[in-house]
Amino acid sequence: MAEEVQSNIWAQVADKDAFTQVASKGSYNAAWRIKIASALKLKHYPLMQYRHADKCAVRLAIDFAPHDLGPDGLDYMHIALKSIVDGGWVAFVELGKVNMIEVTVDLHGVPMGGFHVLPQQTTTVKSWSNAGKLETLYLGKKQGNFTRIYDRGLKRVSKKQAWAHGHVTRVERVLKSQAIPVASLASLDNVFAGIKMVDLPPTAPPEGKGYIWTLFCDAVAQRGLPAALKVLPADTYRKNYRKWLAQHPKPWWQPEEIWAEWGPMIEKTRLASKDWF
Repeated sequence: MAEEVQSNIWAQVADKDAFTQVASKGSYNAAWRIKIASALKLKHYPLMQYRHADKCAVRLAIDFAPHDLGPDGLDYMHIALKSIVDGGWVAFVELGKVNMIEVTVDLHGVPMGGFHVLPQQTTTVKSWSNAGKLETLYLGKKQGNFTRIYDRGLKRVSKKQAWAHGHVTRVERVLKSQAIPVASLASLDNVFAGIKMVDLPPTAPPEGKGYIWTLFCDAVAQRGLPAALKVLPADTYRKNYRKWLAQHPKPWWQPEEIWAEWGPMIEKTRLASKDWF
């Protein structure tokens, strides 16, 4: 099979109407974009990367966002892949694994300044602001699994793009170095479960001192909640404040309800389906 894929891929990528070559990354020998009729931009075309050795295929990877492919995008991709691998996309469903996955949810009507993120205690946090307004928040290290939260409207405006949808905060979970079977995508654990979004209560916790809480709130305004928490002693004030903040969750942040849509979305897009023409 490895020799057959090697032969097929070089024969098929010569078709410039179906493939366009791009720079490969990492250990891959070559890479192409699969031209999808329903995709609107070059960057939306699936990225196919290929590694070979001794005239045999070693690894074939596809990087794409189902939403960017358009309503019939997976059908087009399946057709292109059938010319390379027996079964097309079905071969990936049966044998493939997801190495990196990015899952997003948009919170309409929610500005970045309308909540605080209560991170896990060991999380690395970075933030970017403009004119005193929080624009982007990173939880975790970009080399591994991380969460990115940002204002979609401000991002579009910064790129001089039109935006007329009001406040929309996007929450992105990025998981790297995974080995998730494509066939089991629908049963993926809730990636938003560990994220807590809270209010900053106006009063100190029952066992706390008011003036220290006021100073803490001032620090939150200047540093952000994660950084302000790190300044506090871990076993006393930080522990008590985290507990107090967790008692004031934002009612619109419901990870369980959000994740309930994941399974139906996988089924609708047919990402893990073996039922292809």
